[in-house]
Amino acid sequence: MVIGVAALAMAAGALLIALGRRASLGRWLLTLGALGGLLGMLVATVRSGEDVYLSTITAAAGTLTFAAFWSVALVPPAPRAQVGYGLLAAGGMGGYLLSPRYLAAPAVLRDVSYGLSAWAYVAGAGVLVAGLAHTFFQHASTEQGILVNPYLTLAMLCLTVSLAAQGAATQWAWGSLWVGDPAEYLRLVGWIVVALGWVIATEFGRHERAAVWSLRMAAGIVIVVILGSMALIQALGLSSLYLAA
Repeated sequence: MVIGVAALAMAAGALLIALGRRASLGRWLLTLGALGGLLGMLVATVRSGEDVYLSTITAAAGTLTFAAFWSVALVPPAPRAQVGYGLLAAGGMGGYLLSPRYLAAPAVLRDVSYGLSAWAYVAGAGVLVAGLAHTFFQHASTEQGILVNPYLTLAMLCLTVSLAAQGAATQWAWGSLWVGDPAEYLRLVGWIVVALGWVIATEFGRHERAAVWSLRMAAGIVIVVILGSMALIQALGLSSLYLAA
């Protein structure tokens, strides 16, 4: 019920922003709906032991909801980006409520650190998606390269927390901080790309193209990892402890 109400609040907020009337109220509804929906999905997935990496609809809904939140909380892009993210996130939450649940392997089932790892990665993806809107909807200027830096910095923090929590989960589940699993390597690749993008944006922030394309590249890789890493492992027939039934 909490997630459903949150989805309605986000949709209402997005529509108010789109109509241009009481846009401030719309942004508040969008923000509060996003926070409520995220809290509801986080609690539900951790309590049930759901594997966010295996559930594309859950990862997508979480990523879009984080993007909607950060589109308001960070340097705001154009209102149409807030409208788009708000409506997409509301639809994603609706899909989440109707989608089947994918539980994690018994070794990590109900482990809080595993849930934190997945959701921190989703949060990082959402930050980068919000940053994408900033690069596409803001007018090109010499300041644009500098303004993408907060998105990469926050994404870097989220992904670092994710990898640390992943290490804690594997230590608890399999007695090893790093088990060399294909899923772990793919998530590490996402972290490395974001780290490189952050360095580029920091060192060459006044070179607009370098900073903007570093964010776009980082966003693309992280989105592929969060939405398709497990499917790719399955398609390649690789062995992964995270897919153990």
